[in-house]
Amino acid sequence: MSFFKSMQSVISKFINFRIFPKISFATACSSRSCGGLGVLDPVLQQSALQLRWLQPLMSSPTDIFVSVTPHVKSFVLPRLIAFLYSQVSTSVSGNHFPTAPQDLDHQFYFLFPTRRPPATKNINGSLYLLFQAIDRLPKSYTDVVISAATCLELPMASIIIDSQLSALRRSMASLPSSVSYTLDSANENCLRPKRSTEFTIYPSLSRQILRLVTNDELALLPFFVRSFIPPSRASGYIPVLDHSVVDITPFLIALQFVSPPGSPHDPLTTKIYRQWCSPLLIYPSLPPPFAPTLSTDWSKFWNLPLSHSCRNVWYRYIHKKIPHRSTLHRFMPAYFPTPVCQLCSHPTETLDHSYLNVL
Repeated sequence: MSFFKSMQSVISKFINFRIFPKISFATACSSRSCGGLGVLDPVLQQSALQLRWLQPLMSSPTDIFVSVTPHVKSFVLPRLIAFLYSQVSTSVSGNHFPTAPQDLDHQFYFLFPTRRPPATKNINGSLYLLFQAIDRLPKSYTDVVISAATCLELPMASIIIDSQLSALRRSMASLPSSVSYTLDSANENCLRPKRSTEFTIYPSLSRQILRLVTNDELALLPFFVRSFIPPSRASGYIPVLDHSVVDITPFLIALQFVSPPGSPHDPLTTKIYRQWCSPLLIYPSLPPPFAPTLSTDWSKFWNLPLSHSCRNVWYRYIHKKIPHRSTLHRFMPAYFPTPVCQLCSHPTETLDHSYLNVL
């Protein structure tokens, strides 16, 4: 990370040459349509470039890579998957899941971090950058509908809403949801909580999980809750017809790695990736005389027929990055002992005062 910090420092110094107060690096990396400068964040761009490998990995079934004669025009990808499964088969972390680890699609280990073998998490490992790129993606699974069998293959940390993960003990996070839930053969193979006589592994933790959910201390994600509803009673979404089949495709569709049946869409590109993974910045309201509730139409701002120096001043003014006595006094009191305006002796020279009341 020291390499990327050095790169960010160089970029920031270039952008802020002879500028004070400085434009933050986060603002500079935001898109121009959102008030930024469209600078590429080196860390984010490194992850975006992993799509070159992630696209075929996440959109193709495991059989393509692990067959005797792989049906993929790549020397690297089949060997990456072979290495992943060599670690999966020797790891004990997946032994408590319903399906044998080596029989699951490789996408499970990319999408759900707690299912990854410990050896693949090494920062110097061949899979580290790919895992990091996947982990950066925001996981919006609100509209995802999966089978009950797929739910049982997920770790507890992946079925709880983010705001309540702190209530989930570390010893529970990596456990499969199948320790507390099972298929209900009498109800179209939907999910149901296990009965006390059905706890076979970690019975104490399994009961604690059910108790936390019952007491609303843990909230299950919507896709998991839908798996309790029989297909014949589903409303507002297209139900899964066979809850006994393990299928990770709905998650891949949500992340745009796979097109939904009958409705092709644009694949996940590096530009879309950067937009999804960029932090949402809350920009300050426009300075007077503009109304505080007025939003900035940045597309019009960039299209204004202004010279570079003039646009630079206006951009800094909108972002409140132009020096004035109160700012200079706060940062350099030895050189600016008071915030008093030098032109009209106002006790505090703010940005609005210096540009609107004086000039």
